Amino acid sequence: ITVPGWYIIPGILLVLLAAFLLLRRSVVSGLFLSAVFVGSSALIISIAKMSWTPVAERYMYIPCAAFSAGIAIVAAGMVKRYRLKTAAVVIPVLILSLFSFATVKRNILWQDNLALAEDTARKSPWFGAAKNDMAVALLKRGKKEEALRIFQSNDVDKFQAASLNRAVALIVNGRLDEARSFLRERLKEKAPYRIEILNRLISVDETLRRKSPDPEKQRELNLEILDSLKTLHGLTNDPFCYYRMGRVSLLMGNKREAGEYFAKAWKGAPEGAYYKAPAGKLAGDLLASPGIGKSTNNKD
Repeated sequence: ITVPGWYIIPGILLVLLAAFLLLRRSVVSGLFLSAVFVGSSALIISIAKMSWTPVAERYMYIPCAAFSAGIAIVAAGMVKRYRLKTAAVVIPVLILSLFSFATVKRNILWQDNLALAEDTARKSPWFGAAKNDMAVALLKRGKKEEALRIFQSNDVDKFQAASLNRAVALIVNGRLDEARSFLRERLKEKAPYRIEILNRLISVDETLRRKSPDPEKQRELNLEILDSLKTLHGLTNDPFCYYRMGRVSLLMGNKREAGEYFAKAWKGAPEGAYYKAPAGKLAGDLLASPGIGKSTNNKD
């Protein structure tokens, strides 16, 4: 995602080389210039921030076609001119052997998610996404504390997707109150992944509510769940949120309010939704409205 500042030196040399090749106007210089011009288009990705990996070797795959053809022509000319028949066999074998070693090593490394993430994080210690992936891999291996320690590091904190992963690590470690506080702070920041954060917060609140023996604490959690569901409905327009709100209101003893939520869920739910019929029945019972809950299908 970043390159050292001294890369400007080969960049300047490349510009001068391109100017020289323009003056040569040969087949070989044309091939090399094609590689330079096609390769330079990758700068758009970095300048326009079109990708989260602005610097990558894959951007050089197409330029390599013209570059390799140019190198082959130059090498063939040198072999013929200086009678380097032996070198023409030995040098390519040595080069390909080195490339083969690097490829085999990479293939072995890429077979394991944890090893790959560790290698990437070691080479790019400032890259939050790599550390996030490493922590996820550790979490899947059962190394909960180690994963949580990485999720709480400053580098990973800059990577928004880690918000949910850190919450998961806290939940897995049984630290539900910390997970709740963390998710609430993320919502205040208007962070991306708001839908996912809300769903995770609701899940944590529901778990805390089940475990809490304190009625006042249960009420506080129910109110927060209701508020989160209202926000979630505003983002998704999913009528199932109304059904969930009705259940929470019913737990709080607000039957009239629960009935109104169930009625909205019944009205908004598509035909065939598994919660449509229960929502209609509950709404009819709670609001004493027999018309609610009847099928809207004319065939019935």
